[in-house]
Amino acid sequence: MSLAEDGSIRIIVPLRGEGAAELASLPAIIEEDVQERLLRGLRYASDVLERVDSEHRLSHVVIVAAILGGDYVAWRTRTEHARSPNQIEIGMPRTRRPVALAPAHRSREALRLEAGALAEDLTVLLRREHRG
Repeated sequence: MSLAEDGSIRIIVPLRGEGAAELASLPAIIEEDVQERLLRGLRYASDVLERVDSEHRLSHVVIVAAILGGDYVAWRTRTEHARSPNQIEIGMPRTRRPVALAPAHRSREALRLEAGALAEDLTVLLRREHRG
C-alpha cells in the first residue's frame, strides 16, 4: 500500500494464493476472489483515509481498479474452476485498461457505506475488460 500527500492510495494485492489447490491447477482469476479483495481494499482505503484525514477535508474519491499481469489467465467463477481446474480457454494477450465506475467520483461516505456494491460493480467491469 502506498499513500501520497494528495490522498491517493494505491493497494496492490495478488489474485492467486499459494495453496495446494491453486498450485495444482491451471492459473485462473477467480471472480469471487476478485470481489472479496476489492471489498477488503475499499474498506482498508476508507480506514486509511479516516486515520489520515479525520476532519474529512477530502470529501470525494475516485476508485480505479486494474488487473496486472493477467495475460494467459482465464477468468472464472469458483464453480467453473472447480468443475475443470486443468482445462481453460484463454485469449490472446492484449492491453487491458484500468476500469472506473460511472460517475467516477463518489462521496467518501460511499466508500465506507457502499463498499460491497462498489466492489461488485468493479468486479463486473474488470470481468468485461478481461474477457474483452
